[in-house]
Amino acid sequence: MVKKSIILLGIIFLITSITSVIALGNTKIILKVDVPSRFEEIRPGEDIAVNIEVFLLKDQEQQKIVDIIMEYHVFNEKGELITKLIETKGILLRLDDVKEISLPGNIPPGIYTIDIRATYKGASVTNSDIFEVIKPVKPTKIEAEYLIILVILVLFVAAMIYEYKKFKYMERMITKISERDLINKGLILKRR
Repeated sequence: MVKKSIILLGIIFLITSITSVIALGNTKIILKVDVPSRFEEIRPGEDIAVNIEVFLLKDQEQQKIVDIIMEYHVFNEKGELITKLIETKGILLRLDDVKEISLPGNIPPGIYTIDIRATYKGASVTNSDIFEVIKPVKPTKIEAEYLIILVILVLFVAAMIYEYKKFKYMERMITKISERDLINKGLILKRR
């Protein structure tokens, strides 16, 4: 019963998504890679997130957690390697993961490919997706003018607060000096 439901789940998974499959004896590895729509366009230096689903279809007597090696490679349009990450994951039947990969801050705009390889007992399956690095947004002249006005306004308010506190301090000092002088001259009595 369990084996039939696993096979049915694998077939549904194959029909509903773009996947890669490899068979290793009685074991099949199914890999699905998807860059979420929010990460299809990113700016240099931002992280890229990728959804990964791995199914390990195997005989019922092999139902134990096994290690698979996950390799993440990001390539530019020319096929040059930009960044690489390798990790080991434990899997029983299914691995559903979101991986964030840091990209360099000096990466030029363009189309990039993220290749992901899942390896189990020497057999590998690879799948990929693409994303675009877009130019960083520079503030427009109007935004820069608003920013300058805001900075001037903040400095003006800070200067007014400083002057007010300085005035209140001087007022207290004058009051104290005047009261002390009047007491010393005997013109007023000391407060109790």
